[in-house]
Amino acid sequence: LRVFLREQNLLCSTLKLKGGKVLVLVYSKNWLRKILSSFTIQNYLIEKGYLIRTPEEIICEIFKRIKTGMEFPHEIGVVLGYPVEDVIAFEKFHGKNYKHCGIWKCWSNVPDALICEKKFRECSFLCSKWFDEGYSLCQIIKNYKKAACAA
Repeated sequence: LRVFLREQNLLCSTLKLKGGKVLVLVYSKNWLRKILSSFTIQNYLIEKGYLIRTPEEIICEIFKRIKTGMEFPHEIGVVLGYPVEDVIAFEKFHGKNYKHCGIWKCWSNVPDALICEKKFRECSFLCSKWFDEGYSLCQIIKNYKKAACAA
């Protein structure tokens, strides 16, 4: 699997949680590097105590913070592609007073959030469908790439 993911320019990080659950994060190193190149995001992460180095180190630190369980690291939202303004507002307003609630709570740009949510939902639907049909992670990634190129 790791060789396949590397061939696809993807990385996979896992974290064992309580109750035998496992958190799996498959991500594009290039995409995450692009996100982390934003000065706004860099400043936000530095304020949260992160040292900006590599995407893998950011993921490791987020997973470490999840594992310790002291306070949930809402900064994972920027890694998932949520606008940093919304992640910051979520923390500031404790999840209240948002303009729109969908996949994430939005305080900033609702029209952009709606477009992004539609893409997330389509992706999630397809991947869940293929998983339920018995496809492996490798097959799901290949299928999704084909579907994305065809769109």
